[in-house]
Amino acid sequence: MKLVPGFRSAMSSLGSHKSRTVLMMLGVVVGVGMLTSLVAFGEHTQNQVEGSFRNMMGGTWDVVVVSPQSRATQGMPGANDVEQTLTTADADAIIENVPSVRLMSPFQGSSVEYVYEDNAMTVRTSGVSAAWIRLWAGDQPARGAHFSEDDEQRMNRVAVIGVGVARTLFGEEDPIGKTVRVNNVNVEIKGLLRERGGGMDNIAYMPFTTFSKRISRMEHLTMAMAHLTDPSEKDVAMAQIGQLMRERHQVGGGIPDDFRLTSPIDAMERQLAQVTIPFERYIQIGSVVALLIGGLVVMNIMTIAVSERTKEIGLRRSVGAKQRDIALQFLLEASSVTLVGGLIGVGLSIGGSYALSFSTDVPPLLSLPATGIALVASVGVGVLFGLLPARKAAALDPITAIRD
Repeated sequence: MKLVPGFRSAMSSLGSHKSRTVLMMLGVVVGVGMLTSLVAFGEHTQNQVEGSFRNMMGGTWDVVVVSPQSRATQGMPGANDVEQTLTTADADAIIENVPSVRLMSPFQGSSVEYVYEDNAMTVRTSGVSAAWIRLWAGDQPARGAHFSEDDEQRMNRVAVIGVGVARTLFGEEDPIGKTVRVNNVNVEIKGLLRERGGGMDNIAYMPFTTFSKRISRMEHLTMAMAHLTDPSEKDVAMAQIGQLMRERHQVGGGIPDDFRLTSPIDAMERQLAQVTIPFERYIQIGSVVALLIGGLVVMNIMTIAVSERTKEIGLRRSVGAKQRDIALQFLLEASSVTLVGGLIGVGLSIGGSYALSFSTDVPPLLSLPATGIALVASVGVGVLFGLLPARKAAALDPITAIRD
């Protein structure tokens, strides 16, 4: 039997048994609809997690973080939590000797007391260079201004604070231009950071020179940020920085490094993996179960159809139809039903997604790869679960079938 005539014969047979055809489609419609919706929802969830992570961090991802080994067990290390092994000379050497590093920002962090009139607060304060502003766009002030390279060179006593600090110290007053005491040093509030939520609002930034020389009086760094010219060279840059640091710190073979190299991109991918991998497994299991149920429905109904159509099969065999012709017709019937069911399932999933988006703030959950996979899977289910009925039909003895 040729494919086109066989397909026409299969369509004619399905059309003459409409109720049976609809029942076979229903299982596939449910399975494919679940597959399309769950995969699209998984991609949407992953994008939301990634967006939240980026918003929380608030900066560029094209960086390598160089830090000394920390004694802290959790959170960002501060002045008392790190080994005093990383210096500004290390940061200068990295930008001079690693071609793919475009900018460097030394970083010191410590908790210091801020006092304004009768209000006091311990604030997590970071001393950073002006290059930090170019590295971390999320730390741009919502009001006022950030400190400049001139502030850094002159060691100007200025700071940019979070909204949590502003509320505690100034209440409803405008903090811009006000002077606070920080470790008994008068510091002018130059800018107010945008609100992020949680502990990210209880922070402050100062020029690196001001913080290191006037406030913390530390020589070593909490960490240094290396901004890359080409993000694709991250792994090469980390290898070059690691080799340079081992040479500078005279770390010999077999001796653990006294520094660490990390990447926000890697950290984000690890966080996403922790959230999405278990969810993806549930999606895969649920989708497979749904498609298996749909396939079993197709196989059972097709098997019943073989028993009901024995005379038809016997007559076709008696006029010259071969076993492969009978098997092909049943496979075409099964795969046609599942393909149409798959198209309906995808259509219902997309329609439901748009209907949900009109009534909520959730955007339509669409995934072209998931749609393609669902349609291919629907045809595959038809072929796989149609094999047994097809083989059973092809194996019928024509004489016995006619008598029955």
